[in-house]
Amino acid sequence: MQQENLEVTIRARIEQVLGKDKLEQDLTESAQKISRIGEESSGKVTGLIGELPRLSEEDQRSFDKIQKAVTAQSKIIDEKAQELLSGYLEQEEIGMTKAQTKSWQRKFKGLGTQSTKDIDELIKFIGTEAQGVPEDKREYFEMLKASVKDMSDEISKSYDEMSRSIKNYHESVKGAGDEQEKFFRQLQRSGYLAIIGGLTNQAGNILLTEARISARERTAFDFTSPIAAYTEQKQLELFEETQERSMLFSTIGMLLFGGAAAAAGGGAIGAVVGGSFGANIGNRLAEILNTKKEAEVEEELKFLGQAYNTGLQMVEEYRPYDIEATKLGIRFGGNLRGSMGLGYTKEQELKYKEVFADSLRNWEEDKYEDQLRFARATGLNPEEVMRLNRYSRITGADYSLTNLDAVRQYSKEIFGESADSKRVIDILESIAKINMEMLKVSADAESREAAKFAALPALLFGVDNPYGRLGDLGEQTISQLTGLGVPKSEAHQALLYQAYSSEGSGFFGEGGVLARMRGGMFYKDNLQRILKTLRSYSGGSEEISEAMLYDILPTATPELIERLSGIISGRGSEIITGYNKDKSPIKTKITSIEEFIGWQEKVKEKLSGEGKSDDEITKTVQEYIAGGKKAMTDFESTQERISRIHGEIAESWKKSILYSQESLANIQERMLQSGQVQVSTINKVIGAFEKMTENVKRFGGYYSGEEITADYYKGAYDKLYGEAYRRISFDNNNLPEDKRLSPDVIKDMLLSKGKGTIDYIEHLATMISEHTVTRPGPDLFTEELTGREEVRYWKRELTKIANKVLAEKEEKLNKFQEGENLINNVSVKVYIDGIEQQPSKITTENSTITSHSE
Repeated sequence: MQQENLEVTIRARIEQVLGKDKLEQDLTESAQKISRIGEESSGKVTGLIGELPRLSEEDQRSFDKIQKAVTAQSKIIDEKAQELLSGYLEQEEIGMTKAQTKSWQRKFKGLGTQSTKDIDELIKFIGTEAQGVPEDKREYFEMLKASVKDMSDEISKSYDEMSRSIKNYHESVKGAGDEQEKFFRQLQRSGYLAIIGGLTNQAGNILLTEARISARERTAFDFTSPIAAYTEQKQLELFEETQERSMLFSTIGMLLFGGAAAAAGGGAIGAVVGGSFGANIGNRLAEILNTKKEAEVEEELKFLGQAYNTGLQMVEEYRPYDIEATKLGIRFGGNLRGSMGLGYTKEQELKYKEVFADSLRNWEEDKYEDQLRFARATGLNPEEVMRLNRYSRITGADYSLTNLDAVRQYSKEIFGESADSKRVIDILESIAKINMEMLKVSADAESREAAKFAALPALLFGVDNPYGRLGDLGEQTISQLTGLGVPKSEAHQALLYQAYSSEGSGFFGEGGVLARMRGGMFYKDNLQRILKTLRSYSGGSEEISEAMLYDILPTATPELIERLSGIISGRGSEIITGYNKDKSPIKTKITSIEEFIGWQEKVKEKLSGEGKSDDEITKTVQEYIAGGKKAMTDFESTQERISRIHGEIAESWKKSILYSQESLANIQERMLQSGQVQVSTINKVIGAFEKMTENVKRFGGYYSGEEITADYYKGAYDKLYGEAYRRISFDNNNLPEDKRLSPDVIKDMLLSKGKGTIDYIEHLATMISEHTVTRPGPDLFTEELTGREEVRYWKRELTKIANKVLAEKEEKLNKFQEGENLINNVSVKVYIDGIEQQPSKITTENSTITSHSE
């Protein structure tokens, strides 16, 4: 026989053996049912006879004969069923042909038919015995016949079920068809009983294999994650496959080599030796194939596990980004996802976009890109640049790339090429603050005009002096200068009135005297008018202008007054206004108010970035694009690409992962929201804690003396109850069956039901006295006691038990109190809420007991 055909045959045999459990169970249950039907019928007959009125001796003999006949027939039917079932199972163990199977089916049906005939004869016998019986008693015989007839019907059904089970079983495992039948018939006819016996042993291995698989199935679950659940299921499938393969190949090897050895002249001995050798080879081959299969499954599970877990990790990393990007997009009505390729990850850029939009309270993609490019190219933190936008929405300042670059170039002029890029932020922050001050006095104040005032520190002190640099002490210079427009005296007020009313300004309206008086130095051209009026009042004298400035600016530094008076008088002031590329200083001398104001205008133009052509603007943008790419490191560039790839993967995995997580949550909901699961789980946990508590108590661990006392009461009641139950049960078991008390009845009558200790002992003593036959005596039951003496005896015995528990309690209390005094130096108060405390010992006749009420 070819190996593949043999494998099909053996697999069919495996299915037979694996399915045999159910078949054997079904047949056994049917046989037990037949036995039970006979017993019940016999019992019914006995019961019916017991209900009859007083009978004559002759009638009684008739009924006794009927009862014995029914009992005997029931026993015979049971024995025949068991004998037939045993024979069938033995034959089934070594395999059967189709003809044999049908033969056994007929045997079961035949025995059912025969049993029906035997019972019909029994019914006729009952009818015969009923002849000559008085009419008033004949109905009882009819009831007996009906009861026996019911037995006949039920037994016939059971045999039909057995025959049907055999037929269904063999139809379900006929996969190998004629080949299987032919194979096993050859084994039987050839007399290879050793091989058949080996196959029977293999059947035991098959059953063991099935038991192992069944046990594995019970534990093949995991509620922690979807991939864990899949892994458990896959491991189960692998386990089933490898177990079955091992058993199958062992069987094939045994049959191939055992049959070959027998055919070669070895007979039964050769079959045994060859079968054993073949089984070992089969086992070895199965091990090789199982190892390969296990490696394949491990490879698959490892790949799937890593793929799923990596996808899950990326989705979880993507989750907060996706949520925040969606929320930000909804706020500003656009798509704010992605990155610009400047070395910032999508997560970093989302944060920058949020800072930009929050500061500007608007989303302008072009401006965002300008500011991000500027930050990257100059090494600035993008957030520092983008926070400038909080001024933009108030002052109208334009922080586009062109303007930012203009300020950067200006910072290089005044601080040198190597100046910190943060000087740009310093300058823009200062201009913004000046602009905010200007807006306090004029709603029309422009950010461009604010740039003029930002130039004042450098024009007065030069960029080599901290008072001349914005970001250092330049703001203090501007602050001190604001005193020029705030009158300190009547003379100062008169000077300002003269300055503001010059050049034909009226008293009212925009640019009028009142508006200028309110606006101070930052209003329109007030600073220029004040300086010119000071020059006019001093007559060009440096000394007089200096004296006037000391009076007007009481908080200003002498250096500021000296330099400002030099410009007013025309003496001039030499300052450093910037540095060349070789870091040499650029010196400039300002000799008049007009030059001073002219320089302010120049700075304003430089800081605004205005006047550039479209080509120049395009060139600037391209320079920053190139500069931004050049400024990012390889690490940043790689990280951005990885972030983008991970985002794309997360998007493709998102729905699958979320579906699996939701499915797992649904399973967890069914599991954890089930009241039965909760109760079962919590009960197990509570039970474990109770066991732990009991273990702790065994080593003397108590929270308080109250807990020890509570344990005493529980222990005393348990022991009293146990002793009473033992005494009554002992005598109860020796009573006739119809007079015995059930265990539940005994338990119920011994419950304390709220009784105090003394009352409970009284109750138990009375119950023992009433429900025991053995009478106690003072000398090991040598004398019998009666009535109250017996009750008093049991009270004394039970009191001894309770006092023994009491002694143990007091010993524990003493040890506990010693430990408490040692540790905390406090006394122990023994008290239990709801329990009446009485003297620790009271006398009950010749014994003592602790009493309490529950």
